[in-house]
Amino acid sequence: MNLGWHGGMHLIAPQTNGQAEAVRAIADGAVVFVRTPKPQPAGTLSESEPLAYRGGWTDNGVVVLKHETEIGEGADAKVVFFSIYMHLSAIDPAVAQGRTVYRKAALGTAGQIYGALERRIHFEIVCDDANLKRLVGRSSGDLDTSKDGRTDAVYGQIYFLLPGGTQFFEEKPLDHMVQAHVQPPKPNKRAPLPATRSLQPVHTSVEPFVVALRFAGGEGVAGHRGSAYLESLRLDGSRIAEPLEEVDGEYDIYKRANEISKAYPSGARPAPSAVYELLRFGRVINTDHETLTPSDVPHWRKVCFSGGQGWVNLNARGVHKYSDADFPHWRRWSLIDDSEDQDSRCDSKTLKSWLDISGDGQVDPIEAAVRLSDASMVPKLAHAICKFPTEWEASTIEQRWGWLKTQTEENSSPFTEADFSLLKAHIQALAFSPGGMGMSASHWRFHPKVFVSLLRNCSWLCEREMLRCIPLTFQTNKTNKNSQIIKASVSTAEARRRLSERGNGVMMRMFLKYGLRRGRLAHFLAQVYQETGVLRLTEEIASGKEYEGRTDLGNTEKGDGIRFKGRGLIQTTGRKNYQGFSNYHGRGGMSSFIVEPNNRLISENKYYSADAAGLYWVGRIVGGGFSNISRAADEGVGETEIRRVTKNVNGAEDALWTGLVARRSHLKVTGYVLLDSVAFDFSEKVRSDV
Repeated sequence: MNLGWHGGMHLIAPQTNGQAEAVRAIADGAVVFVRTPKPQPAGTLSESEPLAYRGGWTDNGVVVLKHETEIGEGADAKVVFFSIYMHLSAIDPAVAQGRTVYRKAALGTAGQIYGALERRIHFEIVCDDANLKRLVGRSSGDLDTSKDGRTDAVYGQIYFLLPGGTQFFEEKPLDHMVQAHVQPPKPNKRAPLPATRSLQPVHTSVEPFVVALRFAGGEGVAGHRGSAYLESLRLDGSRIAEPLEEVDGEYDIYKRANEISKAYPSGARPAPSAVYELLRFGRVINTDHETLTPSDVPHWRKVCFSGGQGWVNLNARGVHKYSDADFPHWRRWSLIDDSEDQDSRCDSKTLKSWLDISGDGQVDPIEAAVRLSDASMVPKLAHAICKFPTEWEASTIEQRWGWLKTQTEENSSPFTEADFSLLKAHIQALAFSPGGMGMSASHWRFHPKVFVSLLRNCSWLCEREMLRCIPLTFQTNKTNKNSQIIKASVSTAEARRRLSERGNGVMMRMFLKYGLRRGRLAHFLAQVYQETGVLRLTEEIASGKEYEGRTDLGNTEKGDGIRFKGRGLIQTTGRKNYQGFSNYHGRGGMSSFIVEPNNRLISENKYYSADAAGLYWVGRIVGGGFSNISRAADEGVGETEIRRVTKNVNGAEDALWTGLVARRSHLKVTGYVLLDSVAFDFSEKVRSDV
């Protein structure tokens, strides 16, 4: 408890059938350093052996990966970070300096630390100053709460910072009224509607507080994978009450967006597409294509206050909106820079104040032990992003650790010169000079588990990651479901060209808007690939004659078939559906998608082509009501689920027109790339040249 910094955490490799699981890459990356571990000598370990420090063997195999990815759109969302895997007892033969490895790739085998700790690795995630700012959105201090958060990167939970004086209402107010009103019922069927009645607040907040909105995103227990959860927090991060669940609150966003729009008088209705973003993000983020008019459309949600519950407008004046991409301080995020003196002793006033029980400005070993075992410290420490000198540079050992030879209150048992010499030799045996691989001498460190968990909620894929989701080879059948199955392929150059035509950033914005990530996204892409010939087409080749006279498609005029033939990443077909897309975007008159040449925007405009597919996914009407295809996708990625999703998309599980063979084959690839299973059926191929 001498307050020396430790740059990462020790993880234990789980076992399967008595064998330790391989250590695997947390993300795609380039191998910038690899060291084969020194073999453990047979027999009794010599005290002079640096890797036998403390009497037991420590493996010194190491792999360092450089990760380059994106968390959103634009230069400030392109990020670089490193992951360090130390104490490997063996290195996988495929891992070599300069090679690219992909997420889940085996790196090696977890080894020993001091002999007694087996199947262990030391694991770090680090970045430099520039990339801290890109990842966190700032370089120091707490989140700026005088304005809304970033829109170049938005993911995870959505946060609403409500000012003091916020009013809560017992009844749900009318969707279209900023001032809380309800509509009394008619006294009888023939009577006109009575005037609306204003509501009086049941509570008015004194202090600012935060409402956190979390969508289940397809995860969790059955029956709750489409829920929304609303949690009320104080600014210090403490919870005011248990979160409230809106069952199907995520599945029903499209339904609610339409209800809110239709609550307004005809001719003054906000576009449901913009209201959809209000309900998903608390604001419009696709501002190039979506406008919320009027801008003060209410966003009523039922949330907790101290001692009760009530309805509150999350789009009221003075409410600021953020997401997990802003690393808000009410989620305990803090930036701690302790790099100025370039030693490895914790001198941070902030961190020491957390440990200082007596308040005397000093932290003795007993205080440190007590506070570090306090459960309330766990979230604070786990969300502290700390900067201090690298742990692995041999040339700075004396500068970083020389203070251990001096007695202080924090370091009550100083090292002798002999003790320090043994420690120094041990550190040298583990060192690998990070500066030679583009890492700064001092870098910021994230708690690895918290960092990985956070970025799992980010659905944004950079071009390389998206290309990995496009199958290199897949199975299909040319004419019908009973024809011979053949293999098809898409070269990486061709996949890149097609992705560029569709617009990777545009597609990512659409994934974000409609909550498409992990299993949902795997299913969605599998369907899109079949619908578009693996992103080759956004308009069906057929002339449209087969749709002439189809009243179920709303085709009422000569030429409707070709005017309203299938277009988009998931094909919008027929006058009725084109009209629905117009209504969704609040477009009437000459701007309607019914009017030529606007109808062709669904295939020619990247945004509308993608958005039409997202709308189809969440607004598909099956059996008389809104289905939201994510309901089926959230059940898994097996045979039952691919058939159910295909039926939702195409009207049948397996028929002449469904292309189930290809959809199933695509799902194997997208599921492997996006999900966590390391098993793969090699009847398909995942590209490994990007």
